[in-house]
Amino acid sequence: MQKNKEKSQRSLQMSSSKTIGIIGGGQLGQMMAISAIYMGHKVIALDPAADCPASRVAEIIVAPYNDVDALRQLAERCDVLTYEFENVDADGLDAVIKDGQLPQGTDLLRISQNRIFEKDFLSNKAQVTVAPYKVVTSSLDLADIDLSKNYVLKTATGGYDGHGQKVIRSKADLEEAYELADSAACVLEEFVNFDLEISVIVSG
Repeated sequence: MQKNKEKSQRSLQMSSSKTIGIIGGGQLGQMMAISAIYMGHKVIALDPAADCPASRVAEIIVAPYNDVDALRQLAERCDVLTYEFENVDADGLDAVIKDGQLPQGTDLLRISQNRIFEKDFLSNKAQVTVAPYKVVTSSLDLADIDLSKNYVLKTATGGYDGHGQKVIRSKADLEEAYELADSAACVLEEFVNFDLEISVIVSG
């Protein structure tokens, strides 16, 4: 009886298995792939690096994130798509996905790609408490900051893992901050004290 039950469960799992496409093969992509494979699904990831972390557990399409032909290939081979981070070509995704293939859509992707949009959405629409911040459009917007506090200046788009960012702790940091502020729209965030940082991945 137990063997028949286990066989039935395996059959149900296989009949509902899908091919999942993940745009991004970093550590988060790898963790998503491991969970998906554990649930009986196949995973194909798209990443510029052939030896990305996800390559250890999934098939990889090696291409830039904004390669529309590669995105189309991924979409054609997969039942459903997702992405591991926000630096993805939203327009390219819209051009290749089928209805319902990207459950979360691209609206939230576009919001998360721009820190100004993201801060506005979180603080004003979602009513989430965020670190005190200021939109910076040029170095003039930094003229009156209180240097008794610590800040991080981040470009509104494109920055990640320390790129496009400048920590401001004293007057000595302002010259580089001015250069960054004059090169692109930015968000100036105050430092906040925190006990831990959590990343959450949800699947269903």
